[in-house]
Amino acid sequence: MAASFSTITRRQVLAATVGAASALTLAACGAVPAAPPAEAPETEEKAAAPPETEVREITVSNYHSPEDPRWTAISETYRIGEEALGIKINTTPEYREVNTKRATEWAAGTTTVDITYNQLNWFLPWGLSGMLVDLNPYFAKGPREKADYFTTDLEAWGWGGKLYALTFQFGGECFMFNRQLFDNAGLNYPTKDWTYDDMLEMGRKLTNPDEKRYAVRVAQNHIFYMHGTYVLNFGGPLLDEKKEKALFGEDPGAIAGTQYNVDLHLKHQFTPPAELREQLPQGQNYLEAGFVAMENNGIFRHNTIRKFLGENLDFAPPPKGVNQRAAVLGNAHSILSLSEVQDLAWDLLMWLHSEQGFLETPQFGAIAWPPVITYAKHPKWLEPFEGTRVLDAVDVWESGGHTSGVLPERGEVLQVARAEMGRMINGETTVPEGLRTMADQMNSILAQRPPEWRQ
Repeated sequence: MAASFSTITRRQVLAATVGAASALTLAACGAVPAAPPAEAPETEEKAAAPPETEVREITVSNYHSPEDPRWTAISETYRIGEEALGIKINTTPEYREVNTKRATEWAAGTTTVDITYNQLNWFLPWGLSGMLVDLNPYFAKGPREKADYFTTDLEAWGWGGKLYALTFQFGGECFMFNRQLFDNAGLNYPTKDWTYDDMLEMGRKLTNPDEKRYAVRVAQNHIFYMHGTYVLNFGGPLLDEKKEKALFGEDPGAIAGTQYNVDLHLKHQFTPPAELREQLPQGQNYLEAGFVAMENNGIFRHNTIRKFLGENLDFAPPPKGVNQRAAVLGNAHSILSLSEVQDLAWDLLMWLHSEQGFLETPQFGAIAWPPVITYAKHPKWLEPFEGTRVLDAVDVWESGGHTSGVLPERGEVLQVARAEMGRMINGETTVPEGLRTMADQMNSILAQRPPEWRQ
């Protein structure tokens, strides 16, 4: 569904105010015929003053540092939004303080913002405490519908039938790769139909430790992101439907997918060794420095990598196995339940997701990927990706996306998952033992969930 807005600019508001004032002036000068005087009542009442045009205001959390170029883009976007909606948008700097400020203000029964920045490890404790507005009823107001968004992305910000946030930047897992290194090795590029066997074959030809070149970097390698994709694509499970129990501990598919992941590091040594990190040029990671041919990571990295690889940067979804899944996640905006302008806050979120908000503001170039499907595949957005296969990855996000650990206990669970995955990759434990330990420890945490947090 296309978003539409009745645009009210400051100029139009000003014109209306000036017009009313001019009529009063003309009357006072005699240019407007005066009505004949009426008999004065015994008690004269003072004439009511003409209503003033109300300037509606809203305050939005600013999570960027003042030096971040993205903040310049977002600031300009808000300025355009003020003109479009006829409102005043205030911002409050909360760089690296968002979580602390929200918790402190909620405890005091107040809020300094109407819309807050949010991320996956914060939103559920906030929402379950009553801090955030359930956005589901607002879709009846429109103009956007849920069908306008990636299904898995909406699921990522919900719990127990409530939607606590709306993504402002979306993204998903993919393989970003350096075409030049594939060309040098005489290899075809990964495609939407490539397999895990293809990945191994490529890895053998792309890895040359003597020249400090390796096949792949697997980033964010934990059970709800990259590791989880290997588990799912080899036919294994992650959590039960209510997200109360880890199911992967002794599952054959989960073991096979994890073993493949670990073998990339230990058996095949396709991944860069830890000591190579010290040789990375400032501001570069392994892919842009030429130390790896592929990076398994989130699409958010594309802007940084493109500065160094240029037209040699290309994209592919995760390989096909029993399944072809990819992790999806993003950052979101939430409306505070203590806000006095909740309807106006929704109007602003909808404008940010409108055609003007996406296509005619700098916001379009300051986010990882648009969360609205129409704009995620829009020609204007795809201009920098011309000649690449990036839409192959986007299609998998849409058809096979999986959420990145939507749990009230996300922080505790990820600490366990990362630690145990690290032990497996370092060869400190076997894959079957490591997975079993990871699941047991996670289930111990999940078993302590309060009844009011259960779905």
